[in-house]
Amino acid sequence: MTVSGWQDLSFGDGGFVTVAAEYADQDRTERGGWDFRQQYPLVNGTFDPREAAKDRFNAWYGEPELEQVSVFANAGCDLANGARLYGWAGYQDRDARSAGSLRQSTSPQGSRHAPRVIRSWPASPTPTATASTRRPKASTWW
Repeated sequence: MTVSGWQDLSFGDGGFVTVAAEYADQDRTERGGWDFRQQYPLVNGTFDPREAAKDRFNAWYGEPELEQVSVFANAGCDLANGARLYGWAGYQDRDARSAGSLRQSTSPQGSRHAPRVIRSWPASPTPTATASTRRPKASTWW
């Protein structure tokens, strides 16, 4: 969901303020699919019992979860000496969560690290990364 709007206001002789704001709340997108590959090494020649309960929808490809608020404004006016004053300011607050690559302990590219991966990530989770940013910006000139 995204909601946005702007408003332009006049003041004095030739003065203006324009304010724009936006709120976005976005669920992650899924472009992956079911992963039916073996997730755990064999135990005494048979499948690990955890295979039966493993979440097979374990890949997360696409856009992140996101919640964001943005506000921007610009203003200008004529000064008495004929000069013009102009300035702008903006602020954005964003929280996002996205996924990294699945730590699959049986993958050929990770086989030399398999014992460490199994010990560190016994359930082979999809790692996620969370980021928060708060960015104020402003400038003025005449």
